[in-house]
Amino acid sequence: MWVTTTKNSYRIEEGLERIFDKSRVIQDEDARDRILSLLSRTYTKLGLHDKALEVAGNISSMFYRVLTLLDIAMQPIPENILGEISDRVERSMEEISNYSHLAVVLARLAEIYSYHGLKVEKVLDRIDSFLDKVLCERKSGEHDLVLARVVSSYAYIGELERALSLVDKIFSLENRVLALTELLERTNNDDKLEEVFTYTLDLIDRIEYPSVDKVLSLIHLVYSAAKVGFSPRVLVERVEEELKYFEGTFSYIIILTQLIEAKTYLGESVGEYLPMLREIGEELDLRSLPDYVIRELIKSYVVAGGFEEAIEYINKIDDSRKKLYALACLYHILASHKKRGDISP
Repeated sequence: MWVTTTKNSYRIEEGLERIFDKSRVIQDEDARDRILSLLSRTYTKLGLHDKALEVAGNISSMFYRVLTLLDIAMQPIPENILGEISDRVERSMEEISNYSHLAVVLARLAEIYSYHGLKVEKVLDRIDSFLDKVLCERKSGEHDLVLARVVSSYAYIGELERALSLVDKIFSLENRVLALTELLERTNNDDKLEEVFTYTLDLIDRIEYPSVDKVLSLIHLVYSAAKVGFSPRVLVERVEEELKYFEGTFSYIIILTQLIEAKTYLGESVGEYLPMLREIGEELDLRSLPDYVIRELIKSYVVAGGFEEAIEYINKIDDSRKKLYALACLYHILASHKKRGDISP
């Protein structure tokens, strides 16, 4: 274990290097790729761009490698690093044959161009060509998630009309709501914001209880509520009321951790949730938790002021692969704090 009990004495870079070395022996490629992607993004937060690219180059899945490179590029990075990432992404796309993956990659690439003040028009034309193929294939599950991700990207780059036209092509009510909450959170276009917010809230109310998607959608709306003059506190109170119906399930953990993050965003105190997190850490079979649940739990521990509890929780994980992932999550969170100046190097 390479974690001390105080954030100030935390040696982030040394810890990242150890995780990188140990990840090489993991046989499960998907699990190894998740760790490497997290490490790469953490190095980016620390400003170690060459190291971030080196780690990303070890990711086995070409699609996942490209998404990681695009995550790196959505940061303030030097022009030469941006150029190298653009070249790598373009070359890697030649090895990706899945139309859905290509549409998502191009949508994310449009975000990168917009973020760095570059023209996106040519990328938009390429997205349209792949979306036509995705719509023709109509594989409902993948189809919906691809369209939702492209909607999010369109909203970010200011293409609101394109985004809304895609929402209508999403099959499931839950995925349509997911796309709309992302759109509301990421767009800066005020023209239709209130109308879209009201429509989204109406769709959420149509989802039958008990539904984790319904509750998570209410949480997602917290981030855009203030834009349209709607009280986010009303949404938080609805979520707090519904939380009890999910006790004893993975859904409870996900809702609780997302609620903590939303209340932190609103500037509200979340220390009251620390005992609930401790109880979860003590009662659950840690080996059975999916990686995304582990990630959200660790983030919530730290946000709620339970740094030492987060370390205790990680120490209890006896699956070496999951423990490595949990450590990578903790370092990622601490790198964010270091970047903001909350802790010393």
